[in-house]
Amino acid sequence: MKNFYDGKVYLVFSMVCLAVSVFLFSVSFYSVTKIEPKAANFIALGEKASAGKTDAIDASTQNEMNQNYTEAFNILKSGQMFALYQNFDSNAMTAKKVLSYMENIVKTKGNFPPDTSIYLGTLLERRHSGAMLGRNTGIFFASLSIVSLFFFLNEKRRKASK
Repeated sequence: MKNFYDGKVYLVFSMVCLAVSVFLFSVSFYSVTKIEPKAANFIALGEKASAGKTDAIDASTQNEMNQNYTEAFNILKSGQMFALYQNFDSNAMTAKKVLSYMENIVKTKGNFPPDTSIYLGTLLERRHSGAMLGRNTGIFFASLSIVSLFFFLNEKRRKASK
């Protein structure tokens, strides 16, 4: 029976795992460094506009709040790759309720209440947890790539010694 050289299989598997890892890291890195800070900034601006005002909010403050919260919602309404809102977990159910509530306000061009930052914070937290899951999955695939590379080098060494 002819021996099969497993080195090529290990090398290809290592390259595929490395490519998946790089993709997952880049998506998570983009979310953490670009998307989340932008959304958090709009949420903070909305909070700043409504700071200390619970009962009577004048029209300019309400317009500023509406603009900032609408921008934050538009950024956060599409979930991160690992934190999509279609998933059936308890956090997704909360996020779905927040999405429908916020979508209703945006569609009717209604006024956001001053406590809207709590709801947007829920969506931001979901997005961040998805980015962290993507990062951790990228680490897993990177470790698979390294292990496969060690198997490849071992197989290459065994072939050279024969």
